[in-house]
Amino acid sequence: MTAMSPRSAKSKVPVARRTAKPRKKAYMVSVMSRDQVGIVSEISQAVQLLEGNLADVRQSVLRDYFTMTLLVEFPSSVTPERLRNAFAQSEMLATASIGILPYQGPVVPVKAAPPALGNEYMLTAAGPDQPGLVAALSGYLRERGINIVDLATCIANGEYTMIWQIELPPGMEIRKLTRSLELSMKPLGMRIGLRNLALFKATNEI
Repeated sequence: MTAMSPRSAKSKVPVARRTAKPRKKAYMVSVMSRDQVGIVSEISQAVQLLEGNLADVRQSVLRDYFTMTLLVEFPSSVTPERLRNAFAQSEMLATASIGILPYQGPVVPVKAAPPALGNEYMLTAAGPDQPGLVAALSGYLRERGINIVDLATCIANGEYTMIWQIELPPGMEIRKLTRSLELSMKPLGMRIGLRNLALFKATNEI
């Protein structure tokens, strides 16, 4: 028997074929409906029916109305029409308002740069309930380049309360901003509070 050369032996080793990863497609989906027991299960089952993977979810209930926003990754064959049809199969979701937008960002969270130290604040505003309060305060923030991260409001005994989580531009002076807010909102009868987010959380967790 003749000895096989190293080169010949190497050529006999089977080469593993590279298999292409199946293509995926991501959608940002919103669902709004009357709140009902089991609605989260119905939504997740509709997503599972199309082999969807829930990457991120946020939901809330406001005055008996349920809202949910989902970031879902599907096989590339799933279209918005197929997704709507999957939701429509559920009697509970048949009359729900469904919004679907293609998502172009990374599905897997990327490591974000740490926020600038101390630029996140909680802004509270309270006063007599009247039309235009949210519009007035959001317009003020927009003019000064202040980003709104989150907003919650409530009405109790004729008093309208707003809690805003905001991000301030670098270098903005808090004392001047607070004074300016107080003067701007005074004609509407609003009382203003502005506190650093870290301090606000620490105080409210005690």
